[in-house]
Amino acid sequence: MTNNSTTRLGNILLKKGLITAEQLRIAVSTQTQRRQQLDPLDTNSYAATSLGEILIELGSIDRLELKRGLNWQMLTRKITLAMSLCAPLLSISYEATAATSSSLTASSQPATVGSSLPVVIEAENYSTMSGVFNEPTTDTGGGQATGNINTNDWMRYANSPVNIPVTGSYKITYRVASLNGGGSLSLFELSNNLIYDTFPVPKTGSWIVWTTVQRTITLTAGIHTFGINAAVGGFNVNWFKIESVNAAASSVAASSKPASSTPTSSIAASSTPASSTPASSKPASSIPASSIAASSIPASSAAASSTPPNSVAASSKPASSTPASSTAASSLASSVAVGNALPV
Repeated sequence: MTNNSTTRLGNILLKKGLITAEQLRIAVSTQTQRRQQLDPLDTNSYAATSLGEILIELGSIDRLELKRGLNWQMLTRKITLAMSLCAPLLSISYEATAATSSSLTASSQPATVGSSLPVVIEAENYSTMSGVFNEPTTDTGGGQATGNINTNDWMRYANSPVNIPVTGSYKITYRVASLNGGGSLSLFELSNNLIYDTFPVPKTGSWIVWTTVQRTITLTAGIHTFGINAAVGGFNVNWFKIESVNAAASSVAASSKPASSTPTSSIAASSTPASSTPASSKPASSIPASSIAASSIPASSAAASSTPPNSVAASSKPASSTPASSTAASSLASSVAVGNALPV
């Protein structure tokens, strides 16, 4: 129904329940017949054949009901006119509001961030599945496991994205159980159905006796979402774990290395440097030559000192005030400091 039809008197009276559809049809037909016989330039005759006048003539409405209908018609036309004038402004406002809302929604939603390795995905926490059901498990940790897995059944884990930091090899550990064995499990990528791994599920002798199967696959860096497919059914799954092979190997290697040590020569050189005790602080004559010869300070330690050997022997007192015996002992100490053999 167009805007023109909604503002027509007959439609308004019909909508308000003042006339029936049949009464409106008869009135419109009568109006058409009469106007075909009128002179188009005779405005008075046209007014006399208006739809309202014909409805009154036919007894469908009275004069008061016609007046009410005309008032509703005028009000409807005003509202329609106002809406047509405001429509462009409302459209612009709506588009601006929608754009702002979209921008706010986009900014409020964080980018998809996958879980960091290692990641354990519980089999029962699938986002969608086909043919399987969850049941309580007596496996370590309790909770639930996924069973009734038949051929071509599958589980998808779109709700568990995994962040693979670098392209490389990764270890996948599956926790499975199978009464008779013979099943075949495949791990695949949800985005492109790429199959990363397929392996035979071993026999465990019971649906509740569990074993782990470890596999190695290659993954590219980025966010991944995985799924499990039963190429051949006949097994249960409790969980599967994804971890880095390289990270695990590096961790083991790092733990087996001994703590770094400082070379002995460095410790010896730094523990008792030759220059740390000035010769003048203790008279050379008071140190027996035998003690100097038996000193535990390595020659390499003395050699590493930044103080020249002759500076150790040098005394802050004038040479004339040092006894001859002290000078001889000092010379002997200098010989030992530079690694020279003692005279016989």
